[in-house]
Amino acid sequence: MAEALIKPLKLTGLMLLAFSSAMAVSSCHRGFGAVSLLAFSFLLDLGMLFHCLRLYARTPLASSPRRELLMMAAWLLASMLVVTFLQLLELWFLTTHGENN
Repeated sequence: MAEALIKPLKLTGLMLLAFSSAMAVSSCHRGFGAVSLLAFSFLLDLGMLFHCLRLYARTPLASSPRRELLMMAAWLLASMLVVTFLQLLELWFLTTHGENN
């Protein structure tokens, strides 16, 4: 029963993420840099992170080197996502406080 409920929730979450990304891109008047930052963070990095985590969960415990590599890849992708969100926060801060001056 729980497995049948998880798949629609995942799909709904990804649809909301895609919608919010599309709205951010459509309302962005800052140019190619902001759009590419959004595309990298949501489409490429987050997708690769989900894929690495799925592979990590399916890898048997006996194959330790593969699990170690997948764990390092997941940490690297998560760190890149944090840095990207910090850059998006800085961009948001500069645009909102720059308009008030």
